[in-house]
Amino acid sequence: MKEKILVVDDDRDILNFIKLDLESKDYVPFLCATVEEAIKELKNHQFECAIIDIVMGPNKTSDELIKFLKNTSTNILNFDLPMIIISAHVNDDLRVRMISKDPLIVDAIKKPLTKNQISNKIQDILSSQSEADEELDVIFRPFEDQLAPKKEEVPRPQETRDIPDKKEEAYNEKAMQEAGINKLMFHCFNGDYNGLQEELIKNPEASLLSRSLDGKTCIHYGARGGNQELIDFLLVSGLKINDRDKKGREPLYEAVMAQDFAMCEHLISHEARLSSKFDDKTYLMIAATVNNFEIFELLLKEGVNPSLTDADGKTVKVYLKENKQNKFLEALKKFGV
Repeated sequence: MKEKILVVDDDRDILNFIKLDLESKDYVPFLCATVEEAIKELKNHQFECAIIDIVMGPNKTSDELIKFLKNTSTNILNFDLPMIIISAHVNDDLRVRMISKDPLIVDAIKKPLTKNQISNKIQDILSSQSEADEELDVIFRPFEDQLAPKKEEVPRPQETRDIPDKKEEAYNEKAMQEAGINKLMFHCFNGDYNGLQEELIKNPEASLLSRSLDGKTCIHYGARGGNQELIDFLLVSGLKINDRDKKGREPLYEAVMAQDFAMCEHLISHEARLSSKFDDKTYLMIAATVNNFEIFELLLKEGVNPSLTDADGKTVKVYLKENKQNKFLEALKKFGV
């Protein structure tokens, strides 16, 4: 299946320039001249990457679009979508700050764009993800297959359980199927434990152990959904607290990105791994990136090692100093770092 790329810019000439560039590498561009158009496409398709202009016309920015992408209650298809920011105002300092402040911004490129600049960047991003996918499959999947219970061993709700009236669902069947997201995952993402139970009764063949196209299981979506009872049910049903998707993301990462303190605490109580990294950032760095001081302190309290380094050999202390996050530095001092 060809990779879909979302392109958002109010300048039609730039949209067409990027379109030709992407099509030359066999990508499928979805062109949007407004934030509203982009949000509509995000609700109906799963994308591999988004290219977003900062300024969307006089007195308009892409802030609303960025907020939608980060809203895990409405953006099930693309809640971890990597973004490339394009703008005439990008300089080296702004680029570094944008990338360090948001783990989903993978680059910021200055206009005017050059030939093949965007397609080459996307090729780099997707090829690095593909290499990571293969490495993770080799390392983790054999163990997961051995440890996962057989389908018939998974506990299922009894037919006698009282099921509430079905809520109106925003389940876009075509878009979800395209992304490999089934209704069990959808209910987990929404924290709908009763809906999950109902679906298991309605569809006896449905498996809680199935994966979406990007390798996520119900527990990844459940970590975003905020329902601790649902998480407990998934764990009893054989899902793993430290399961990794194809990009190496674990349930605790999803909870940190959702800035759900209670869910982070709950997952840690079930022995979620604290030493993991994503894009070579430690959990402390990720908590600081999303500017959540409470989760940052929780991670320190629960024993995340502040000496862990990123790919450049930087500890979280160096990372915080570079980003001038003094409040977080004070927390490190309190814990003797």
